[in-house]
Amino acid sequence: MKLYTRSGDAGFTGLLGAHRVRKDDSRIEACGVVDELNCWLGHCLGEADRTGQQTIGEALGEVQTDLFTLGARLAALGTGRPPRELPLDAVERLEIRTDAICDGLPPLEHFIVPGGCELATRLHIARAVCRRAERAVVHLLNPRDEDFVHDPLAVRYLNRLSDMLFAAARLANFNAHMAEELWSADVKK
Repeated sequence: MKLYTRSGDAGFTGLLGAHRVRKDDSRIEACGVVDELNCWLGHCLGEADRTGQQTIGEALGEVQTDLFTLGARLAALGTGRPPRELPLDAVERLEIRTDAICDGLPPLEHFIVPGGCELATRLHIARAVCRRAERAVVHLLNPRDEDFVHDPLAVRYLNRLSDMLFAAARLANFNAHMAEELWSADVKK
């Protein structure tokens, strides 16, 4: 079996089942950004494993599975096929992990400039991609598109995931003994 099918050469691709849509369909955009986020998490996971950051690695591995489910869920929208379900406790698991990560960190009193050790910088990029995925999913809520349904769990999941990724970036820098660069809105003259 060949990897390429040539079926997308005219600018169309498949959702679940035989349902075909343009490649710039908002569902395809949302699925694509979720896929990109999952790739970034794999990139982060490799660095977490390499540096022995087990707490972060375990969290990312669990999230990657959820993101595959989320992508399949988005690909079912408007096709008449039942969507895949995220685990009912998916958002709660992210909140528990985020709280556990934050418990060992200094309190957050200022904005933090993204950066630091290699793992932290990767996690900050993943966080920004996660926010883009969240915006893409929210875009599906456009009331002019009657085929689309509101998916509050998907939006909540991505919102909590970006929080967890931010906390994980802070933990990565903390464990690497790298000081966080703080940003203040105070204008200095």
